[in-house]
Amino acid sequence: MHSNCLNCNNPLQPNQSFCASCGQKTNTHRFNMQHFGHELVHAFTHADKGVFHLIKELTLHPGKVLREYITEGKRKKYFNPFTLLLIVAGISVIVNIYFKPYSGKLKSEAATEKEMIAQKATPQKIELAKKSIRINNFIEKNIKLILFASIPFSAFVFFIFYRKSGYNYAEHLVANLFLTAFFNLVMTLLIPLQVMINKFSTFLLYTIPLLLFQLIYFAVAYQGL
Repeated sequence: MHSNCLNCNNPLQPNQSFCASCGQKTNTHRFNMQHFGHELVHAFTHADKGVFHLIKELTLHPGKVLREYITEGKRKKYFNPFTLLLIVAGISVIVNIYFKPYSGKLKSEAATEKEMIAQKATPQKIELAKKSIRINNFIEKNIKLILFASIPFSAFVFFIFYRKSGYNYAEHLVANLFLTAFFNLVMTLLIPLQVMINKFSTFLLYTIPLLLFQLIYFAVAYQGL
């Protein structure tokens, strides 16, 4: 064991397992492949604070997770919500690249313009239709990014509606990080189903039930907060 913490240089006592100043383990050593593999598995499967543990709890007891993490201060018990959000974003990118859910599905401005010209539509109507297609295509391709970016706004909405609960805006931000990350994980896992639905129906048929699920899930989670 080292005489001083390698992270903060705080003096260590004999047989001390963790630094009293920063909490780092005292038996820190050089990385090797065995240690790397152990840390990777440990981060995802540890009974407390593992990502799978957090996902299970967000599935079964979302309100409990929010209450314990935000109100009761049990921060070590759960995987960090910021890290969860980044992991889900990474998984979403990989799954979208593999399945290409929007490939061949997005409307073409050129095709729409040609169709409307054939119908003798006015130039103003054609331009309006093209703008509408651009907006719709952007939303379809970037729906998950939009959800991530909307976290500060959704947190503000919950802050207003639940202002009597005593939670400040930052605490609502944390709650929405947890819930939005979980909802985006659900959306990502359902991409194969989305690809199948896209072949036979419209984007809205897939999106509306998901948005309804999001509304219900957030409401149930906040009831337990």
